[in-house]
Amino acid sequence: MTSLKIAVVGLGRMGKRHVHTLLYRVPRAQIVAVCSSEPSEVEWAKQNEEYRDFKVAVYDKYDDMLNHPGLQAVWVSSSTDAHAPHTLGAIEKGLHVLCEKPLGHNLEEAQSVVDTAKKHPELKVMAGFSRRFDASYRDAASKIFDGQAVGSPFIVRSNTCDLLDDTGFFVRYAARNGGIFVDCAIHDIDLSLWYLGNPVPKACWAAGTLQHHPELEALSDVDNAVGMVEYWGGKIAYFYCSRTQAHGHDVCTEITGTHGKVMVNVMPKSNNVVFADKLGMRNEVQPEYWQRFEDAFATEANEFTRSILRNEPVPLPLETGIKVMQIGRALQDALLSGEVVRFNENAQLRIRETRKYASKTVQAEDPDLQQVFDTSCPPSGVPRSSQTEPDHQPRNAGPAIGDSLAAKKASVAEPILGNDVFQESVPSSGQSISPTPVDLHVPIATPSTGVEHHGILSNASFNESVGRSIDGSNSDVFSCSTPSVTTISQKPTPIFPVQPLKNIQEACLLRFWIEEISPWFDLCDEERHFQCLVPSRARNSPPLLNAILAVSSRHLSRLLQYKTPRGVEYHGFLLPDLTTSTPVEYMLQCIPALLGFHNIHDKEEQENIMAAAVILRQYEELEEDEIESDSDIHRNTGIHPHRQANFLAVTQAIIETTASTSIPGGLPSAIYWMAIRQEIYYSLTRERCLRIGLEPGVSHGSSAANALIMHAGNVTKWRWGDKSEHEWESLNMQQQHLADEYLGMFTPLLDRKADKSKGEMFPTVWYSSDAQMTGAQHFELARMIMIAENPNLESRNAPQYRSAHRKAEAQVRSIIFRLCGIALGHSKSRPALINAAISIMLYGEYFTDQSERSALVGIIDKLNSMHAWPMKKPYQVLKARWELTDNDDY
Repeated sequence: MTSLKIAVVGLGRMGKRHVHTLLYRVPRAQIVAVCSSEPSEVEWAKQNEEYRDFKVAVYDKYDDMLNHPGLQAVWVSSSTDAHAPHTLGAIEKGLHVLCEKPLGHNLEEAQSVVDTAKKHPELKVMAGFSRRFDASYRDAASKIFDGQAVGSPFIVRSNTCDLLDDTGFFVRYAARNGGIFVDCAIHDIDLSLWYLGNPVPKACWAAGTLQHHPELEALSDVDNAVGMVEYWGGKIAYFYCSRTQAHGHDVCTEITGTHGKVMVNVMPKSNNVVFADKLGMRNEVQPEYWQRFEDAFATEANEFTRSILRNEPVPLPLETGIKVMQIGRALQDALLSGEVVRFNENAQLRIRETRKYASKTVQAEDPDLQQVFDTSCPPSGVPRSSQTEPDHQPRNAGPAIGDSLAAKKASVAEPILGNDVFQESVPSSGQSISPTPVDLHVPIATPSTGVEHHGILSNASFNESVGRSIDGSNSDVFSCSTPSVTTISQKPTPIFPVQPLKNIQEACLLRFWIEEISPWFDLCDEERHFQCLVPSRARNSPPLLNAILAVSSRHLSRLLQYKTPRGVEYHGFLLPDLTTSTPVEYMLQCIPALLGFHNIHDKEEQENIMAAAVILRQYEELEEDEIESDSDIHRNTGIHPHRQANFLAVTQAIIETTASTSIPGGLPSAIYWMAIRQEIYYSLTRERCLRIGLEPGVSHGSSAANALIMHAGNVTKWRWGDKSEHEWESLNMQQQHLADEYLGMFTPLLDRKADKSKGEMFPTVWYSSDAQMTGAQHFELARMIMIAENPNLESRNAPQYRSAHRKAEAQVRSIIFRLCGIALGHSKSRPALINAAISIMLYGEYFTDQSERSALVGIIDKLNSMHAWPMKKPYQVLKARWELTDNDDY
């Protein structure tokens, strides 16, 4: 009997299951090869006894797998962003393809797959919409179309609700899946097209909220959403998507016709077992998609295989994937923009009907610049994420949806770009920054419900939370810190005369700095100098501006959520000139000013250069890591590692000058404390002693968080210094003193242990501010090092000391888990994830359990995917240490 030789690309959760399906449930298929670009998945496959028994070849390069001898077909089960490239690569090799939904990350990619497949009619190419192969959904279609059971169908209501995942896997996957409607609702959209007779979309509208995964905000996504599609001909579809269900995987569909309705899986259940007790009668639900549709995937694979072997049409036309993708993207666009997306009767995008806001939109002569970039600096204590632009609201988040608050009121200073198009607002006393339901780190306040955050409603009235300053006077100033609500009075912020920026790219990069990067620098700075003061000064200080543009372009050019086939796109603006070499170009323009720092006598410009130095050091942290692991970019641009190292020495000299001067407050103080945190990072990641002197008197009178940071610096300096026992005793006493004096100020809002029965690895820890979170993490890092490097444990092998060693290792593991829990509780904060990753790099070899190791790798992956932080080399080092531990070579 002839069999089809097929390979699977992608060995994640679904890819592994597809391999199992091909091995045991598709008799006419022979799985001959698998491929993954993830080293951990490749290693798993190579060690898999089942794969060896069936002689399944394992590849880490897709092109190599496509050249496997005798290969006839490929099942694409990689991440969404790789679907189109993998499908196109297989078609070009003359291979049949079954591609998991969707066909591409966007419409352009999906269309390219369809167009390429049409050029190869001899090949079978199919998009995998598994519900069309499910027995229940097929039976419903039979009743609707063959039996005319409900008359003419005109409404489809369908939902896909996934079980809440607290392991971190889903969030890592979400960074590459295209958004909730493209990923989660794609099957529901396909069902609506099927049951309603393949109608043409007329209008799409959507709204969403974040309830459990605030880290999705950084990916411009939500964890719960509702979408509606109006089709031409009076037909309607309603979709509910959720990634946070408590009871299990809940997929159901209802088709309403002129004479009745058909319902599929309205009461989901895992089997026919029913519990009956004093609580009533109930059944269990399948935990995830696979348990519900495993048979459908097997049917799909068998019918695809048969279509190839018998040279029959595939059971589902490839063009279906285009229309589904078109609607999914329109819903995603509606979600992000707050607009109704409309189509003409030929399914061509017609207009976007924008929601109306009370904010004034400044008109521009150039239609490409018809947008307001409102990058207002919030009052002290107000997170930057409480700001939003009126016509480009990213999305609704939290329980409130829509315009729950009154119009924004802010004074407008000089625009970031000329013609008053890009505006930088600097609030003054009595002026307000109205919070909007954009970011879960911002409470939602309404007159009727009070303050709501993370689904928790406070009993504070609207008047108590908004519109009253701390001195009791009536004021419009609203202030908040994650996730509590506080009110403050705001001092006027000085307005500096500024020069217009050169182009849209610079405006976008400066905005990216203000919104995304400056909060990393202002973690412990209540006055938020790097967010409020530094951007204004940069407009008249080219070195400072170029430093900002260097670090912003470095991040923006590498973050997946901003990449499109045409280049980087930010807030609707395509930046074709922004490449991975752009940061180097900006950085090089800073060198003359840095070299001439000691010849500058103007105090303000000295501060500007010092600020530029710490900003550039942030850039160098990233570039130095990447140079060590991959120097292709630098070879292409002519910038070599040794030149980066010299540049680092220049910035180091300036930072040391900053540290050696008095720190009265203001911007110099903010620069100094940022430099201290950077030094601690360098020391911990490079395993070398601090090079900045830590003046004992500097921390006196500083904030509690900075006092704990200074202690972490002293511990780090000891660890990679002389490591004397006497100094350890002194630091241990200091640590106890700090704990007694300060830790009472660092009580978390929520501190919940991990529930191992639910698969949780890390505790849930929430702090009320970035400063609290940062101080707490540095204290935990110091405590971890003190325990792990306790000189009293060294060179002692008696049983009681071995027991002490085991106890110390258990304590270190517990601290690492806590640092990771804090990071996940504040996942929008890159420094929080970095501190957790540092702890893993330092003492990750203490973990031997594979599930715990996987959870730690998840933290590293999150830092890389969400913040474009290079983690390749640290992961390789950690993996090598684990291998040594497993081989008992320590």
